Amino acid sequence: MTTTMSKNESKLNVAGTEVQMWSGGSGPPLVYLHGAGGTSGWQTHHEDLSQQYTVYAPAQPGFNGTPRPDWISTITDMSHFILEMIQVRSEEHTSELH
Repeated sequence: MTTTMSKNESKLNVAGTEVQMWSGGSGPPLVYLHGAGGTSGWQTHHEDLSQQYTVYAPAQPGFNGTPRPDWISTITDMSHFILEMIQVRSEEHTSELH
């Protein structure tokens, strides 16, 4: 993976966990979840998507700058955390993420 730029790097507090988040672009919101290898920041594919969308690219729990809460031990737990993250982000920006 090649990092093209840092874009807007921020932290989002989700249930007491500070989530490392990159965002950029304009248009309808889009959440981009990385694969099992983690993420190394804002990538060329994020930049491409940001031409049409506002892209939110979080480092999921246990990757990069986001610690894994002890209660996350299954993919179902991770799904609940991601849903909470989207809800927190949505509340902060008063728009629903897809």
